[in-house]
Amino acid sequence: MATASEARGIRGYLHAAADDSAFRFDHAVVAVGGLGAAVAEYRRFGFTVVGGGRHAGSPTHNALIALRDGSYLELLATTHPLLPPLLRALRPTPLWEPLLRSRPPLARRFLHHFAIRKGLVDFALATSSLDDVVAAAQARGLAIEGPYAMGRTRPDGMRIEWKLGVPLATDLPFLIEDVTPREQRVPAGPATEHALAVSGVSAILVAVRDLEASLARYRALLSPTAAAITAPEADRRSIFLPDGVCIHLVEERRAHPDGPSALVLAGR
Repeated sequence: MATASEARGIRGYLHAAADDSAFRFDHAVVAVGGLGAAVAEYRRFGFTVVGGGRHAGSPTHNALIALRDGSYLELLATTHPLLPPLLRALRPTPLWEPLLRSRPPLARRFLHHFAIRKGLVDFALATSSLDDVVAAAQARGLAIEGPYAMGRTRPDGMRIEWKLGVPLATDLPFLIEDVTPREQRVPAGPATEHALAVSGVSAILVAVRDLEASLARYRALLSPTAAAITAPEADRRSIFLPDGVCIHLVEERRAHPDGPSALVLAGR
């Protein structure tokens, strides 16, 4: 792990070196059961939760917990309550792999999420040059697809749009670039005030089975100029993004596929 002074130095370098393709922590995805019940529960926890809307071409809808630092938590649910149990039932059967192969990468990723567990399942990094970032990562040998056009309709009827780049490996975040203005996608103002007194995302922990293989994938995705790897510990590597958010890769033996395991929120 980096010391506080090392972390400040890394962040300073990254801010100085940042360009239009610099990555920022955009949001974390929390899979929930019924969206209405989840919204009520998170409000009881002390979060301000606002409606997000329904995704175009996907049986999912969301609600958002916006934070002062510009990031947010996405509470994501299926619009059909029987879909997650159906996916869990299909996963151990011979039908599962053909189902995944028949779906585009983003759908495959979230079919996995809803079939396996609730809670923190994914996260996204934002960039302003997604086409170039995806092409560069592919040139470095990373399996990543896109950009794909995405969108949703907000509760007030406004249509918002963005593009996604989707790595095949689930230890990696997906990438997002706004097509419509970001402020239309991410709530601001009073929506970022929470009784729980949180202001942003400080770090995310990603559980992986093979630390060095995961680190190589992150280097292929982010490139050396967009990420700094701290001095290694035996079972952990830390990647500092230009906005100061840290991605901790932690080697664990686990039954679930590689992916995020914990989110660290910053207080006010």
